[in-house]
Amino acid sequence: MNGFEKRRQAIREKILASTLDLFARQGIKKTSIARISEQAEVSPVTIYNYFENKSGLVKEVVKYLAGQKLREAEDLFSSDRPYLERLAEMVFLKNQNFNRYHPELLQAISAPDDPALKEYVHGKVYDQALEVFTRFLEEGKRLGYIRAGLSARSIRIFTEMFRYLSESYPQVFEDFSRNRELVNEIWKLYLYGLMGQESHPELFALDRDGPFSTRGQYPA
Repeated sequence: MNGFEKRRQAIREKILASTLDLFARQGIKKTSIARISEQAEVSPVTIYNYFENKSGLVKEVVKYLAGQKLREAEDLFSSDRPYLERLAEMVFLKNQNFNRYHPELLQAISAPDDPALKEYVHGKVYDQALEVFTRFLEEGKRLGYIRAGLSARSIRIFTEMFRYLSESYPQVFEDFSRNRELVNEIWKLYLYGLMGQESHPELFALDRDGPFSTRGQYPA
């Protein structure tokens, strides 16, 4: 990549990061190109040159966020931290997403209207994420935290069921401040189904003051 291409990539990255920040805080509909231009410190014309229109920018931001979440999962699941600590962190990060991102943005990434974008998110990115997660669960089987008799296929189908739940009942996940206990119960249904027993309630702490809040201090 030459100097010109690096500069173009840097500008594109700055626009995407600024747009994601605004979409996360105030939603997609209320975020104007003018506001994005101001935050990214580029002209509106530059944004149109890179993304054609706001619709094109929304699609790229969804891809950008999906890529971020995939890398976040890869880093978490492949780390050498204790297994239960990583599992608790996964639950915390999932719950944090509902607080961190505006419902419009969550809806855009969980149920994209554009067929090509849906194929990208639910096909390419989701399949990669599921592969990473499956390896993590296989590690849990070897360590005795995940039921050893579960096949990779049954886990995939079980996981798909919960993904469809979030798409079918978006209102539950959009108002997380009101439904946080309900969402936590759904997480318990999912993880206890994989674990085969109700154990380690600290996994579902809704804050970071539980046993896993300080790395290196966790239950055996």
